[in-house]
Formats: sequence, C-alpha cells, structure tokens
Amino acid sequence: MQNFLEYSGFTLDDIIRTDWAFTNDVDSAQFGQIATVWEEFLSDVEVKPARGTLRYVQRLGMPDMMVEYEMIIAR
Repeated sequence: MQNFLEYSGFTLDDIIRTDWAFTNDVDSAQFGQIATVWEEFLSDVEVKPARGTLRYVQRLGMPDMMVEYEMIIAR
C-alpha cells in the first residue's frame, strides 16, 4: 500500500479516511490482528485518518477474499 501511495505522489499522511468490509468469516481474533497491523502501519502518521465505516458482508468480489478496504486520500 505504501508503494502505491508513493508511486501516486502521496504519503501515509494524506490518508483522510478508510472504510472496511469484512466477511462474516472474520472472527474476533482476526479482527484484533487486523486492527493491530493497521495501527502499526499508521504509527508514524501525525494526524490519524478519521474512522470510517465497518461493514460485515456475506462475501466480497473474490470468493477467497475476507477483507476489503477503501481509502480516501487528499492533500
């Protein structure tokens, strides 16, 4: 994700909101792990992005996918 941001001329500081979609297969332990990874990923960001929407869905666009995120990025 960071490579994509840099390639596009943005940084982690430009993320202003993130929305998440989890399938019902994501359990509470996995949710905690995802939250920890996201927190570590943003650890050096001075102003954290606004909390977005978290949706639970039956399935996502690809059958094996369990997590999808959408970021809004701006300067």
